[in-house]
Amino acid sequence: MWVGLALKPIHKSVIEKINCFRSRLAEQPLANGGLLVAPGVSRHYQSKYVIKTWTKMVKVKCAELRTKDKKEFLKQLEELKTELANLRVAKVTGGAASKLSKIRVVRKAILRVYIVMHQKQKENMRNLIRKEHKKYKPLDLRPKKTRALRRRLTKHERKIKTMKEIR
Repeated sequence: MWVGLALKPIHKSVIEKINCFRSRLAEQPLANGGLLVAPGVSRHYQSKYVIKTWTKMVKVKCAELRTKDKKEFLKQLEELKTELANLRVAKVTGGAASKLSKIRVVRKAILRVYIVMHQKQKENMRNLIRKEHKKYKPLDLRPKKTRALRRRLTKHERKIKTMKEIR
């Protein structure tokens, strides 16, 4: 999780205190709903210039997902779905704008998990068919082409001649 500070131009000493505070904040989670005020900054500055913080969701990357196994997939999927449900509740109850914008990110992350799961499933099926030399492939593993191309005769069937043609 990434934490950033947005400031309006203020006095140098205040900025130094804020920078010190930022370094101490590095790995701590936010508890008070996204607004922070650095300790040692006077009430005047606290009321006039609220130090805003925002969090950025770490994007779920497909390359990282491909290294995981099925149990980890399902666990991550469950976490993302519960987070999405919480965000939707926040949307209805009038949550912060940052939470509303997070909905899209979480939905995309869920989609990525599903995509990688489906890709792995297809790859496993291809390997199974290759190993066992099955006669028929599942429909989703066959080449799509067009309807007409799928229905036409194979090369072998086209070459075959009837007894009448042979004579």
